[in-house]
Amino acid sequence: FQVDGTGSTRVELSRGSGTLILDPFVTVLDSSGNVIASDDDSGPGTDSRLTFVVEQGATYFVEARGYGTRVGEYHLDLTFIPDVGDTIATAQDLGTLTDSQPLTVEGVIDQAGDLDLYSFQASVSGSVLVRLAASFSQLDTFLTVLDSSGQVIGTNNDSTTATTDSALSFSAIQGETYFVEARGVRDTFGEFELSLTIVNSLGLLTAAQPIVVQDVIDPAFDRDQFQFQTEVSGPVVVDLSAASESSLDTVVTIRDSNGYFVASNDDFDFFGG
Repeated sequence: FQVDGTGSTRVELSRGSGTLILDPFVTVLDSSGNVIASDDDSGPGTDSRLTFVVEQGATYFVEARGYGTRVGEYHLDLTFIPDVGDTIATAQDLGTLTDSQPLTVEGVIDQAGDLDLYSFQASVSGSVLVRLAASFSQLDTFLTVLDSSGQVIGTNNDSTTATTDSALSFSAIQGETYFVEARGVRDTFGEFELSLTIVNSLGLLTAAQPIVVQDVIDPAFDRDQFQFQTEVSGPVVVDLSAASESSLDTVVTIRDSNGYFVASNDDFDFFGG
């Protein structure tokens, strides 16, 4: 195959439906037959997934096989990921962030020292949560948010001690343009997912006045973000439950004002924070 553009190509080799024994193994070669990259199990399960830098107009070959003696049907998917600029003048514009439409983009840090810069506009004033997470890669992310003049608003390396993904929150002003810089720590590189969400304010939580919200998770993988302030210091109970006749399996996550992870819960009946 050939690529019309500058950037990277993601190669995914997965088992076909009904195929249980195939363990896919993928290899990418250049036009001379030299191996550029290969992968066994970097995708979901035993599927293969890799990303490599391509040159416009060059020819590449993809070899699909089973690991060892395993056989079966497979799916081969090739996705071109365009190169993203690393300056304010060449940043990729993600458009306008609204309270009903988060912004999400997939990208790739091609090599150690590379960085990608994105811009967006805020439709309303309020808190914006920015997440930068590795996607099937060994990337150790580092996140920076800048204002329209390029001044740093905030940075984050690891959102918790249990992850190398990044997250931070900042106060956006309606109509202003902001920039988000994605890069790897030290010599790490690979694919990532960047997401931006306007966090809805629930107001002040007091001992006399609990906060109650009714909403809908739709479609699948949808996430709703809320923020609140507390009148006093002390324990807070957060109860997230499915409505009657709903099949929703709820998960709740708490973050502090900087977007740092505090706690999360899936199936227990009590959360104390």
